[in-house]
Amino acid sequence: MKKKLTKDWLLENIYNLILDTNTPQSERELMLKAKMALENNDYYIPVAKELVSDISRLAINRKLSSETIAFYMALQKSPQLHNKIGPNTFLFF
Repeated sequence: MKKKLTKDWLLENIYNLILDTNTPQSERELMLKAKMALENNDYYIPVAKELVSDISRLAINRKLSSETIAFYMALQKSPQLHNKIGPNTFLFF
């Protein structure tokens, strides 16, 4: 991902995967869940982290579509998903 991860980028890519006829139903359901969370104004970083986790679990059980793999790889490259301190993040001392 060359551009910074934004809510708009995330929504656009999720929406494209939902509409893509090559996206299997199991992947589409994950995208719909994330899309609904974003549309309900959930903070996009935790939504993206959860989506990465959900896609990873799905990949263990079956092969992912090439479009979802490309999306997953782009998300994984986002530095915002790694060591992010903010909402829904806890620090213990």
